Amino acid sequence: MRTASESIYRRSARNASWIRHVLRCRAQQWLDAEQLIDYELAVGELLANAVEHGSGETIRVACWYEHPSLITEVSDSGAGPTFSDNPALRTNGRGRGFGLFLIRTLVDELQLVDGGKKARLRKIVYRHQIPKADSTLARSP
Repeated sequence: MRTASESIYRRSARNASWIRHVLRCRAQQWLDAEQLIDYELAVGELLANAVEHGSGETIRVACWYEHPSLITEVSDSGAGPTFSDNPALRTNGRGRGFGLFLIRTLVDELQLVDGGKKARLRKIVYRHQIPKADSTLARSP
């Protein structure tokens, strides 16, 4: 059974930092310390992409446990990536453009949905006991 927590935030770097913190706090219910580090970095990359490349006023975030995985979605109104996420094909020379590649190495699955406007990541949970999920994501102050 899926119980998703979903929130909408104004698209800004400050809020992206807050959302990352909220998702980290939520994910620590399910992920061990090593998995949590990878998850937080992957989520941070998704949020940075939403702020930097998205459009519109908001970022929508959803997070839920669906056995055996923690699922997180980040969406905005941007056009989605227009380049390959394969770093071997990068030619921009600015040392940028590796975010999606990095995310794919940190999680068990990354799906770009709706032309890349929504990213869904899946991290398999290896803990033996899964706590009961709450139904809300904290709102920024």
